[in-house]
Amino acid sequence: MLNTVEPYFFISKYNSHRFVEVVNFEYTIKTVANTLSYQEQSILNNKDFYQLFQNDDATRTQFRSSYENHRVKVFNAIGEHDELDIHKRTENLNIEDYRTAKKISSNGKLAIYFKQGSILSSENTSMAPYDLRQYVPYWLIPGKNIVDDIHGEITIDSVVWLDHEEVYALIFDIPYLDTTAQHTQVRSVYNSVNYNVYEFDVSFNNYPEGYYQIQIEAWNDEDIKTSAVSERIHVKQKHENTSLIIHENTKNHQINYSWNIQHMMRLRWEDPIKYSPDGGNTINKSDQNTTLIDSDVFENYEMKFSAMPTGINIMLKMATAQDIFFMDGSSYTIEDNPETEKLEDLNEYATTLKMILANDVYNDKSILYTGLQGINLITINGAYLTNNTSLVSVS
Repeated sequence: MLNTVEPYFFISKYNSHRFVEVVNFEYTIKTVANTLSYQEQSILNNKDFYQLFQNDDATRTQFRSSYENHRVKVFNAIGEHDELDIHKRTENLNIEDYRTAKKISSNGKLAIYFKQGSILSSENTSMAPYDLRQYVPYWLIPGKNIVDDIHGEITIDSVVWLDHEEVYALIFDIPYLDTTAQHTQVRSVYNSVNYNVYEFDVSFNNYPEGYYQIQIEAWNDEDIKTSAVSERIHVKQKHENTSLIIHENTKNHQINYSWNIQHMMRLRWEDPIKYSPDGGNTINKSDQNTTLIDSDVFENYEMKFSAMPTGINIMLKMATAQDIFFMDGSSYTIEDNPETEKLEDLNEYATTLKMILANDVYNDKSILYTGLQGINLITINGAYLTNNTSLVSVS
């Protein structure tokens, strides 16, 4: 086999929606990482938590996967669902490489090295020159299979230095006696990383007020399958006493920001934002006069949010670590770690942010993913939804 792709799925908590992969709790211990907020173990659990979104909100969600097939559904409270479009952003798996090389005998075995040559098309025509100097392609390691034009599919035994050619070479456990370098052609298949990046958009102006949940399914033709579900969602025209946090980063980390993704959190607050002046004056004092030499003025603010579950607190902490952070349209730099206080016996924390106004200009990217096809769902009555179940049918 020229290449293998191991099953892999990952969805970052930086995203607007908190997801967990579905597991069977008969065989798995419950942790914060694998439970939704209503499932989390605690003496008391507030099972009424929902992530809040308004009808004018739109989200883009990114995940990594090596699976061949994917499906994203949005369920309402009575089991109806809408299937969303998924955008594949990368092609990192099963990349075919076809190039010229040289073969020679090394201690009676077949050695293949590269140095300089041509990248070839599938029709065996030259596409571009390459120059690896003394090295081999980084994915060609012991145990990897390649195809050469004489021997067919063969397995790399080792990579060694050839003194007489001053180059690294692939060694194969195949007898070969020609000590004069000969031209050959090598085909290989590799993964640049072990996943592709996918994104999907949700425009909440397409959904009536009500309760929803998102499900991501991933599977291979061999029926290897995984799925993830989101925290339950409450969509409303306007959620009172809430603030909207928008965040992103200028550098990629668990999220690749090449495709205009921003993240949002809409959180309830206990008290409106409070202003706290900060700064100081540098003064020169003399017998005759007092002179202001310099001064610094900062706008410090404090926001105390309503109690929220552990997983959402983790998301808020991650949001504050981003270098672009907006709340209600104004940019802030987070002064310190969020102050958290656990509520006794509950899986909830009261959290306070201390921030300094940063005066950056807000660039709303969500307009790029609001023009999505809608669905025709009935208005949801909360009576359909019990406070200890998922809207998605999961095991």
